[in-house]
Amino acid sequence: MKILLVEDNKSISDSLKFYFKKNNLNLEVRESLKDAKTFINHNLNLDLIILDLMLPDGSGFSLYEDFIKSLHIPVIFLT
Repeated sequence: MKILLVEDNKSISDSLKFYFKKNNLNLEVRESLKDAKTFINHNLNLDLIILDLMLPDGSGFSLYEDFIKSLHIPVIFLT
């Protein structure tokens, strides 16, 4: 399973990476909308995106509405 976490809070992303790795799940982390969009464009085979709403360069909800929604990748919003 290939999962993308878009989260700018390092302590949250580090904690999630630890638990995902412990459960043998592949978690990629990106800290901005720009980096997430680039990653998604090169990895359209994602199984899940965990998306923070408040990011340094904009709203995670806007990224979802404007870009991810049309790709039909499941999303969990992390608030």
